[in-house]
Amino acid sequence: FGLVFCATAYVGYRGLEILSYIAVPAMALLLLLSMWVATVKVGGLDGLLAVVPSASLDLSTAITLVFGTFVSGATQATNWTRFSRSARVAVLASLIGFFIGNGLMVLIGAYGAIVYQQPDVVEVLLLQGFAMAAMAMLLLNIWSTQDNTIYNFAVAGCNLLRTGRRKTVTLVGAVIGTLLALLGMYDLLVPYLI
Repeated sequence: FGLVFCATAYVGYRGLEILSYIAVPAMALLLLLSMWVATVKVGGLDGLLAVVPSASLDLSTAITLVFGTFVSGATQATNWTRFSRSARVAVLASLIGFFIGNGLMVLIGAYGAIVYQQPDVVEVLLLQGFAMAAMAMLLLNIWSTQDNTIYNFAVAGCNLLRTGRRKTVTLVGAVIGTLLALLGMYDLLVPYLI
C-alpha cells in the first residue's frame, strides 16, 4: 500500500490534484454522515453540550499536538501553493486550508471523542456500523495525506541531492516511509513532538 499510495505523487502535482477532487468531497460526505449519526445518538446539541468529559489532556500535550500538526502543514505549504495563479490565491488557499480545514478536522475528532470517547473518525464510523464507509475513509485519508507527504519528500530530496530525478526520489521516499511505518513510527510521533 505504501508504494500504491505514492502513485499519485509519482505522477506529480496533477496526480495529487485529481485524487483531491475525488477524496475531499467523499471524505466530507462521510464526515457529515458520521456527525449526523453522532448528533442523533447523543440527543442533539443539548445532549452534546451536557456531556461531561471523564478525562483531561494536560496543557503541554495539547499545545504540542496543535503546534505539531499545524507546523507540519505550514512547512509544506509552499510546495502546495507554488502553482497558484497569484500570491493572493496562495495566501487564501493556505488560510482556508489551515484554519478552516484543520479546524474542522480537530472539531470532528473532538466530536467523536465526546460522543464515543474515540477521536479517530474511522473508529467512530465502525462504532456507528458503517464498516465500508470506515474503510473508504481510511483509504482516502491515508492516500491523500501520504501522497502529499511523499511529494514534499521528493521535492526536498531533489533540492538536497541536486537532482531532477523526482520519480526515483519519490519511490525511494515511499519505501523509506513504508519501512518507518512498519517499524512503528506512528507510536513514536507524539512522544517525539513532546
